[in-house]
Amino acid sequence: MLQLNSDHHFHFELLRVLATTRTYGADVAEVLNVCERIKPGDFESWYDEFHKLALWVESSISEKRVHDKITLRDAYFRIARYHFSSSFFLTGDPSDVRNFDTWKLWTSYFDKAASLLDTPAERFTLDAGDFKIPLILLRATTGDSPRPVLIMSNGLDGSQEEMLHFHASPPLSEKMGFINEWERVVSPIVDWLEPQSFVDPRKIGLLGVSLAGYLAVRAAAFEHRLAAVILNDAIFDVSHGVEIIIGEKAMQYEAAGDIDAFHRQIEEEGRTNTKLRWLTNQLRWAYATKTTHEALQQVRRMTLVGLLDKVQSPVFVGDAEGDLFIKSEQPQLVAEGLGSLATYKQFTKAESADAHCHLGATVYANQVMLGWFEDQIATPN
Repeated sequence: MLQLNSDHHFHFELLRVLATTRTYGADVAEVLNVCERIKPGDFESWYDEFHKLALWVESSISEKRVHDKITLRDAYFRIARYHFSSSFFLTGDPSDVRNFDTWKLWTSYFDKAASLLDTPAERFTLDAGDFKIPLILLRATTGDSPRPVLIMSNGLDGSQEEMLHFHASPPLSEKMGFINEWERVVSPIVDWLEPQSFVDPRKIGLLGVSLAGYLAVRAAAFEHRLAAVILNDAIFDVSHGVEIIIGEKAMQYEAAGDIDAFHRQIEEEGRTNTKLRWLTNQLRWAYATKTTHEALQQVRRMTLVGLLDKVQSPVFVGDAEGDLFIKSEQPQLVAEGLGSLATYKQFTKAESADAHCHLGATVYANQVMLGWFEDQIATPN
């Protein structure tokens, strides 16, 4: 594949932006121009270029002119997407106000754009007891006829808004939050969906992307009202992939009990390893820990050992031949543990779909995954 940046992790994240061109999130030449200017491995360069691009698109919408609805919708979605992208590598410093400023901008512009969809999106907040669940409802129509619903969950570094561009152009229902016990998130959503007049309660599905390829199947072990579950892609043990990225030398220090040396090794390698620097920053951010080692202890709780035999729904087990983050044996372990409930599919380089979560080939991936979901709900259990 043509490399968008000589830094492999930057290449993947640029592909992630470019992959949303078909669904309003980006435009090709705009992103390719950014690819030329971003300095490999330089987080500030990444922020600057996408921030400037977002401001440029914003400036193209003239207050002196009445724009048509589609022009405004597409511009607002691109502005939102570029602001989200700009802050992607800033999480290493939780005190950096740009994290919160860009969040306000991307959610604000997303809401402006989503209000201009043929069926405007709606935001809800569900009460799950000791935490709240933010929900974006995307409907194909405002009619009350019962329809299938797909609950969509993003991964470690994704936003709920991003899911519209990857999987929700045929609008359904989507949410995002972050706790390990994902059934505590999914079950309240199913509770909320079931009595809605526009929902067929026999046809509620769950799709998990990236890290949610673990979270979704974990939820299905406890939530048995799901008609089908899609894992894009499947993860059996989250810590396995995390420890590989952290590296053998740092893990040896941890095994010897020298946690200070563990952190020094990560810091040293992170100076030249973008993927490692991003991952450790993101883990501390997501788990609100001061150290990477504290975050790693949380990650080690994320395993499907002893859970897969509790799953009752059919599960699509996705795999990516060239995944940057997940080793191929992980999806296979999930499929083996599920037995006859699993439909295993490895997306390959020959299909141009071998990247993590098949970015850049989402049209084909959705064709396969959502086609499978349609087959499952055609004859409900």
